Amino acid sequence: MPKIAIVTDSACDLPEGLQNRHGIKVVPLVVRFGTEVYLDGQLTLGEFWNKARQGPPHPETSQPSAGMFEEAFAPLVEQGYHIICLVITSKHSGTFNSAYAASQSFPGQVTVFDTLSLSLAQG
Repeated sequence: MPKIAIVTDSACDLPEGLQNRHGIKVVPLVVRFGTEVYLDGQLTLGEFWNKARQGPPHPETSQPSAGMFEEAFAPLVEQGYHIICLVITSKHSGTFNSAYAASQSFPGQVTVFDTLSLSLAQG
């Protein structure tokens, strides 16, 4: 039986302890305040809300790039894992498209699922 690894995006809102306990790799979404770009989790909640109150510019989010998913997939595939990648609903984000595009670099090794959910329901 193949080894299985779970990859998801940061929209899942899984607590870090749960991520660590189950070895879940989380690819961060991108947060923008105008020209300032952060990966989800780089700002504390307090820092995020301080920046949001100071706006405009107001915060925007974007899906991770296909390259970010490839970087997450590659070491796991090299270690012999088959990857199940569960992502935020495609109805709200292009994350599925990025993850799927990245999966094409690893034929038969990565399966991407659109959870049709977000936040803890996705998790």
